Amino acid sequence: MQRVDLEDPEEQATLANLRAELKRLQQEVRAGQVDTVVIFLSGHGISRDGKYAFATHDLDLKNVPATSLSGAELREALGGKLRAKPVF
Repeated sequence: MQRVDLEDPEEQATLANLRAELKRLQQEVRAGQVDTVVIFLSGHGISRDGKYAFATHDLDLKNVPATSLSGAELREALGGKLRAKPVF
C-alpha cells in the first residue's frame, strides 16, 4: 500500500496533480491483479449546463472546463483500464 502525505494538501490538489495521480494509478494496475483502491475526493464541485466538475485548487470560474476535473474525465479514468465500482 502506498500512502501519500502532503505538507499542504489543499495547495497540492491541482488539476495537473490529480490527473498525474490518476494516470499513475492506471499504470500500476496489471491485468489479473485483484486489489481494492479507495479514491476519496473531498472538496467542492461545480455544475454547469447539467455537467459536473470537481473544483480543483486552481479552479478558474472564468474557465471551468480547462481548470476542473470533469465528471466524465473522472469516470473515464476510473472506468477505462480500472474496473471501478462506485460506492454511491
